[in-house]
Amino acid sequence: MHKLQVEKFLSQVNMIFSQGYLYQGEIDISIAEASYHYLVDNIEKFSHTTPLNSKQNKSFKHISTKAITTEFKQISTNAFSQMQTQLCHVPLALTLLSDKTQQQYAIVFSSDHGYLDAQSANHLYGLLINIYNALTQNDTSSLAQLITQTQQLTTYSANEFLQHTQNELTPEQHKHNQQNIETYPFHHSPINQIDQEIFKTYSATKQIPYIREYNLNTFINQHRSQAQNQHLTKNNLICAAIAKSYAKTNQVDKLTFAMAISLATETQRQTCLGNYVLTVPVSVNTQQASVAEIAEQIQTRITQCKQDKEQISRFLGRERHLTEPLKPVQDPIAYYVTNWTNQNTLRNKITPHNSQFLKQIGALNAQPKSLTESSYISKQGIVINLSPNNQLTLSLTPSISGTTLLETVLESIEL
Repeated sequence: MHKLQVEKFLSQVNMIFSQGYLYQGEIDISIAEASYHYLVDNIEKFSHTTPLNSKQNKSFKHISTKAITTEFKQISTNAFSQMQTQLCHVPLALTLLSDKTQQQYAIVFSSDHGYLDAQSANHLYGLLINIYNALTQNDTSSLAQLITQTQQLTTYSANEFLQHTQNELTPEQHKHNQQNIETYPFHHSPINQIDQEIFKTYSATKQIPYIREYNLNTFINQHRSQAQNQHLTKNNLICAAIAKSYAKTNQVDKLTFAMAISLATETQRQTCLGNYVLTVPVSVNTQQASVAEIAEQIQTRITQCKQDKEQISRFLGRERHLTEPLKPVQDPIAYYVTNWTNQNTLRNKITPHNSQFLKQIGALNAQPKSLTESSYISKQGIVINLSPNNQLTLSLTPSISGTTLLETVLESIEL
């Protein structure tokens, strides 16, 4: 029984996302495995659909490799064969990659999107590392507290979540938001047509993630050098650069993309486990506009959306809509953008003992269960991951239509 309609929907679209955390140093493999079992075996939500406990279903793996990024792509590509079998369904798997020649290792979290979103996975990752550190230091008191925190994680229904987070709307607020939603300017992009043959071809093809890495130091200095631009976030500047590249590649001046917004704060994530994120359309005019000017348009849109709590109205509307039988959709959005950056690892608040955090990478794979569900991935998404020293990783989510348009966009982006 799904408490959130969006989780029932996501289980049908069938997505698994993988997050890789690369470190300099060494990790104790046996303690890492024990930490994983402490985590997943104490999450009540996971117990309903996993017939075997985590030690029996082989959801922890260790792989020695000299090519960590390449191995990460393979994990994403083969995620369904590891996590969804006839014997069990694993909501969260962990793969440990180690390169002893470089004294580096990566911890890869692979999560079933039907159970949680990337920000919830980030919180679980923090619990995992804290459990690992407690075990390495034989800190039984901290370990007990962390297990209790894990056991208390709850998935709330839409109304329970709004009550829990004090985000309920008045009828007047909701009416105001509905009017804004209906009148928001929208620039339609070409529809990617799909049919049963396209669906069969996609289903028979392994989805290898497309990942590119960038150094943002020059880009950030260039666009934040002027005082009036220093308030612009890195995320919005990156989104602006993507939009500018997309517009140039497609020879358009205006476009609408969808940006993911978290409904829960970092503090609220400590008790809420689930899919509390949604996308809102963001329309921009790139004609003769600088990256900073486009970023200003994006930031103004997102700020106003949060002030009005428009995302809450959209959240409630989505939950109501998903109670009805799924129908094929024709998606007019140009593309989707989501940021999976784990701020606690980026700020070095949570790091395994005797290790230095280097970078975070991400990838998403999807195996829709029918043609109807596949229509919901007719457009690609872009995943943003920020790492120390202004390192950026962008990855593309798969599209049922097989388009490579965004590859061209990311290859020509000026970062």
